[in-house]
Amino acid sequence: MKTAKLILSRGDRKNLGVALKIIILAVVISGCAKKPILNSLDPSTGTPGTVVEVNGSNLFLADVKWDANAASEQSLPSNFLSARFFTVPLTASAGSHPVRLFGDGQYSDNTVNFTVSTGPIRPQPRLDDITLALFSIDASGKASMILMAHGANIDVGATMKVNGTAQSTAFSRLLRNTNMNATDPSTLGYPIFHYATVWTVLSDQTPGSTITVSIQNLDGGISNNLDYRIAANMDELDSDGDGLPDNWEKNGYDADGNGTIDIDLPTLGADPMRKDLFVEVDWMAAAAPNAAIWTDIESAFTNAPILNSDGSQGIAIHIDRGQAGAGGGGGTIIAYADRIRYDNSTPSAANTYVNFYTVKANNFNANRLNVYRYCVFAWDNGHGAGSSGQAENIWANDFFVSLGSWGADGTRADFQTGTFLHELGHTLNLRHGGFEDTNSKDNYNSIMHYGNDWITWNGQDNKFSPSQFGGIDVDCNQLNVDAVYTYSQGMRADLNENSLNENNGVCDAVARDWNGNGSMQASVSVNLDGNASLTVIKDHADWAKTKLNFRATGSGWGNN
Repeated sequence: MKTAKLILSRGDRKNLGVALKIIILAVVISGCAKKPILNSLDPSTGTPGTVVEVNGSNLFLADVKWDANAASEQSLPSNFLSARFFTVPLTASAGSHPVRLFGDGQYSDNTVNFTVSTGPIRPQPRLDDITLALFSIDASGKASMILMAHGANIDVGATMKVNGTAQSTAFSRLLRNTNMNATDPSTLGYPIFHYATVWTVLSDQTPGSTITVSIQNLDGGISNNLDYRIAANMDELDSDGDGLPDNWEKNGYDADGNGTIDIDLPTLGADPMRKDLFVEVDWMAAAAPNAAIWTDIESAFTNAPILNSDGSQGIAIHIDRGQAGAGGGGGTIIAYADRIRYDNSTPSAANTYVNFYTVKANNFNANRLNVYRYCVFAWDNGHGAGSSGQAENIWANDFFVSLGSWGADGTRADFQTGTFLHELGHTLNLRHGGFEDTNSKDNYNSIMHYGNDWITWNGQDNKFSPSQFGGIDVDCNQLNVDAVYTYSQGMRADLNENSLNENNGVCDAVARDWNGNGSMQASVSVNLDGNASLTVIKDHADWAKTKLNFRATGSGWGNN
């Protein structure tokens, strides 16, 4: 699928003036605009609020005409300087609506009909992330930038607000949510039809100050607020919000300040306009990782519903397990111990123990400390024998996978993939209930989820409940989760434990016999999560809430 991106090459990222000159130049050459050509619409049918991609040519400076050549014809907002995208009017009636393009003083020859269907429309927008491009501080000490807002269900034509004031806003990137293809959106609490990026030029800002950003859709629906702290200086600037300053990602990281680059981040693939996550992995020979897991782990981040300043999708995760080009250091075989802990305790004389931090001190290059998370594949968990892994804290930078003692199951790629992502998730600020330390939340569709009494263990059949071993459920048929290893997007509806409708289940009206009496009832009271009282349990937007910067205030990384 073709998408429009605001692409900023390294050579063009010098200052905001470059961007403004490009925009001015585009206006000056507008006389070169040509008669637009409309080939097709993608999709060609949908509910009001659907974002549509225009396939054609000569789209530069063209307009989209809805109900073309009819008395009700209207021009629709589109993306920056182009008719590439538009949002189906929320007032559009069901049925066929002719669409044409208009540019260079003339209509496109071709008319393509869009069929408006009935059904749920997108809910209010959700603001997930803020990033920057072309940040600069002028001689007077004021900051200018392109401020980018990324989130769910944002309209083409939506308005960004900064400290409550509407800004001139451009739409530049669309990412459709493919998970919506296998479920009925009317049964979800917050259906996400698409993700998008909008941006504005912001100037005369005070470095080090905090601004509050929100998004307003065409129908007036307002997103949540996000606070964003503007970099106090160029050394602090982190345009993509991954915890790695732009200077490190452009020029490399000088760990000891002696003028020599210790970690060549650009060569390792880091980019200041796209989120990067670095992890080093070592292991005990008896608990070595299955070589098949790395592709799935990398895919989970590459395919994450996250948009970046350069228009790319996902997080680039760089896992150094000793392979060529990874920088060296990972893939070290460490000495065997029965159990690994985050301290020097030895609870049982029958077992040998090793302190995780001792392993790290002996095998992890200290120059990497501010850049890399560290993972060890070990035999067993010294904090709880038989536990599959543990992170040092939530959130933090260290974790281990301890599946060696599990026998054949411990070598399974799915178990290792799920456990690695689960424990890594803890270092990204995710808990067993997403935002809370609660297990068995039936509507929490994440590998961070700890299962409930409906799980049965039989090979790969992890029934009913998303978990680190079975993966998430992508089609609402929780009778068999789908071995997709990722974090939740926060779409599932609330479940009120005081009044659960077993006929509705979690979604798609897949019935659930929560009280186990053999019949489906419209209202039952069941304690699903095991807390002291019955309550309303909620899904969580994991990807939107991850914290990549383990050095930030509030982290539990402990500077080690």
